[in-house]
Amino acid sequence: MQALKVLLPVDFSEASTPAYTFLQTLARQGADAEDIQGNLNVTLLHIVSSGLLTGSHNLDALRLQVQQLASRPALAGLSCTALVQTAGDKAAGTTIGQAIGQAGQKHDLIVALRKPRSTLQKLVQGTELLRILRHAQCPVLCLTPAHVPRLSRLVFATDFSVEAANVLLRLLPLLHYCNASVYLVQVSSKYTYETTRSFRARCRMFNEELGAQSLEVLTRVADYVQYQADELAQGIVYCAEDLLADAIILATRGQTGVNRWLNGSVTDDVLAATDMPVLVFPLQQEG
Repeated sequence: MQALKVLLPVDFSEASTPAYTFLQTLARQGADAEDIQGNLNVTLLHIVSSGLLTGSHNLDALRLQVQQLASRPALAGLSCTALVQTAGDKAAGTTIGQAIGQAGQKHDLIVALRKPRSTLQKLVQGTELLRILRHAQCPVLCLTPAHVPRLSRLVFATDFSVEAANVLLRLLPLLHYCNASVYLVQVSSKYTYETTRSFRARCRMFNEELGAQSLEVLTRVADYVQYQADELAQGIVYCAEDLLADAIILATRGQTGVNRWLNGSVTDDVLAATDMPVLVFPLQQEG
């Protein structure tokens, strides 16, 4: 089995414990009986502000701290690599969230913990999670401490577009590793309507296009689901709950600032509405 490459940002606090628990669960889920380490490669990434690199906060000392973290019982048996990078250089314009997102380029998955903030804080300051989602080069699994999943049954809120097919193709390493199945869900709100006949016709076309690109990803599709709800985000969460899903998959273009505030974000609304893990797949922004 091909190794799954996971990036975990760490800050040496106990708040990261749920992420360690998830990695252990993930390792066992995808492992051969004889070899856990060979299937999951974890990079522990610590980002430090360049302005703090003085005295005991030099890179070598921080790298040693991360290496010591990898030897903790919570990460026992996992193949871990320590990585320390700098951010916060105003001249370069690099934030911690941006550095984490870009570091995921060579990985299949970033695991990030969700830390709730008020609406005003999100608008004025943003959050590191939002910055990670904006700049991520791979899927980001947003976890809450209350829900550490086994990724077997996933719900993908989709519009059956070419981009949706590409998301599934790029998620294939994770789906294969976890032996996971995906329910492709279209939520119709009070502002939209589509007949069952039209929906089924689009599903058949999407199925044919998906199969032409990868028969393996087609085998991961459990079913196509049409779900009615008053609001889009609400419908996605309710459908995932009804299907007993382990996580929700969303694709996002990562709008920020005024555009995000004016237009809203389904991803933000879903993250606010559920403690269920949300696997966010970043799409390339237009323009």
